[in-house]
Amino acid sequence: MLEELQKLITKLKDLVEQHVQDSNAKKSILEAIKEVDIDSSKRIVNCEARLMKCKKNTEQTHWLTRLWRPITMLSFVLIIVLHSFGWLVVEEIHDEMWTLIQIGLGGYVVGRSAEKIVAKLNP
Repeated sequence: MLEELQKLITKLKDLVEQHVQDSNAKKSILEAIKEVDIDSSKRIVNCEARLMKCKKNTEQTHWLTRLWRPITMLSFVLIIVLHSFGWLVVEEIHDEMWTLIQIGLGGYVVGRSAEKIVAKLNP
């Protein structure tokens, strides 16, 4: 983006050099262009730096941080499947465990859906 701005500024300066006859006016216009160039360049560099920082922050998450919820939910599903086939070591799962699994799976599904909705609303 900075390169495009520099090309535009160069063309603008060339036009001023070619078409403005008064040397004082030419000098004044070129100084104004230079100020705009410097200010715009600073803003672009600042924005690009913030963008790189945001990208860096989103890319540096540890695999366990990203996957702890899916691993937990798969563990719950595994417990349900093993219990339904009678392959679970324990003969009976306590009501508290079933409640925990229901809350966990329901919360996971609702939480993931909410995350996706929020991501689409705030690009």
